[in-house]
Amino acid sequence: MIEKLMLSPNIIGFIFILAGLIQMIFPPKKINSLYGYRTPRSMKNIEVWNFAQKLSSKILILIGFFLILFGIIALFLGLQEVLINSVGIGLMLLFAIILFFYMESAIKKKFP
Repeated sequence: MIEKLMLSPNIIGFIFILAGLIQMIFPPKKINSLYGYRTPRSMKNIEVWNFAQKLSSKILILIGFFLILFGIIALFLGLQEVLINSVGIGLMLLFAIILFFYMESAIKKKFP
């Protein structure tokens, strides 16, 4: 059973949570092109940058918990590993797209 917890939604969820926690605990102090939520809109000025880092870290953690929850529920339902992995990867891509559009609209709304 332990090895089945290493399916893609659980691993990806753990990575999202870890990335969100790292970004929350050690937010990038300056606008940079290596670390943090980096889009042209988020890099306009330091105020927008700080807002984007704080909000995106919370959303990453939330997405990570949802992916792990999906993986565990799918195991209890007895779904095939291939299906769990495929849906997990699909959810990760979907959530990444949602994260991008949500963040960009939140930044645009707060900083018109």
